[in-house]
Amino acid sequence: MKNIIKRSTGIVLIIWVALCFSSCNDFNFNLLGEETDNTESVATPDTTYIQAEKVHGKYITVEDYANSQEIQEELQTYQSTFSDNFIIKIYGDGNNFIYEFKYLEKIPSSDVQIRKQEIEKSLEEQKNTYTDIAKDIAKKVTIDKKDVIVAIRYINADDSLITEVDFTAE
Repeated sequence: MKNIIKRSTGIVLIIWVALCFSSCNDFNFNLLGEETDNTESVATPDTTYIQAEKVHGKYITVEDYANSQEIQEELQTYQSTFSDNFIIKIYGDGNNFIYEFKYLEKIPSSDVQIRKQEIEKSLEEQKNTYTDIAKDIAKKVTIDKKDVIVAIRYINADDSLITEVDFTAE
C-alpha cells in the first residue's frame, strides 16, 4: 500500500516538474502585441492533436490547455512509465484541471476506506505542490487564477470514486 502512495506521489511530482519546464515554451516573440491564431493540427506517430487557439500566448480555457499537445504527450510518457497500477488521465472540465488515477485492480470494498485515508493524507502533505501546479496552470490560461482548480481523483477499477481532492491557486 505504501508503494502505491509513493508511486502516486512520484507521478504527481513528475507531472509538476514537467509543467514547470513546459512553461518556458510559452514565451511570446510577438513584440507588437497582436493576437495570433495558433490553431494547427500537429501529427505525432500515435495521434493527431488539435492545438487550441491562444490569445496573447495563453490558452482560452483550462480544457484547451489539458488537451494541448504538450500535456497529452506528457500523459503518454507517464502512462507508459506507471502502467502497472493505474490508467492515468489528464483532462479539463470547466475550470478544473483533473488528474485521474484509475486502479487496474479492484480495491476490495473492505479496504477502500483505509486507502482513501492514506491517499488523502498523502495529498494533504503535498498541498503546496498542487497549489503550485494550479498557479502554473493559471499563468497559461486566460481565466482568473482564483478560478483554477486542480482536482486529483482516484477511481477504483469498478469505476467507483475512492476520493477526490481539489486544490486552488490561492
